Amino acid sequence: MLPHSPERLELTVETHSAGETAALGEALGRLVQAGDFFALYGELGAGKTKLTQGILRGLGVPAGARSPTFTLINEYQGGRLPVYHMDAYRLRRAEELLDVGAEDYFYGEGLTVIEWADRVAEILPRERLDIHLSVAAVADDDPDSGAIDDSGHVVDPGTHRHLVFQAHGFRHVHLLFGADQEWPNP
Repeated sequence: MLPHSPERLELTVETHSAGETAALGEALGRLVQAGDFFALYGELGAGKTKLTQGILRGLGVPAGARSPTFTLINEYQGGRLPVYHMDAYRLRRAEELLDVGAEDYFYGEGLTVIEWADRVAEILPRERLDIHLSVAAVADDDPDSGAIDDSGHVVDPGTHRHLVFQAHGFRHVHLLFGADQEWPNP
């Protein structure tokens, strides 16, 4: 964990499988409160939707997440809180998201999760949890068995992820600190 203030906290985590990425999301989802906002960053295949599926599971939402690339917003009900899952991948301008009423969700009674947040950075709430996901670089000396990491895990380079969580604002710092205490130890 890096140095932090009451208004900012950064935490880096590595996962070794899609299941571990989802488990982090699930632990995070158990701590979510109404009005929380998660901005997800990462290339195609980085694990944004897998993390979101875990968050939904942690909230008790019965349906699994699907990336809302073509619909812009998927709304999930049936859990502890509603979840507003947005995807800015196909947008040309940030204002396009505002045109469909996204700001109402940003400050609504549920959790907002937005994928491709870098495409709409100028309209994101100041207080939020930024989550940067990337495929971790792994030396693959034996392509048949995968690489071995420092913990002795066999790593499939296709599922090994590097996640950087950056909390902005007291509420999200508190959330991230609590999640760090609850997360499984990958």
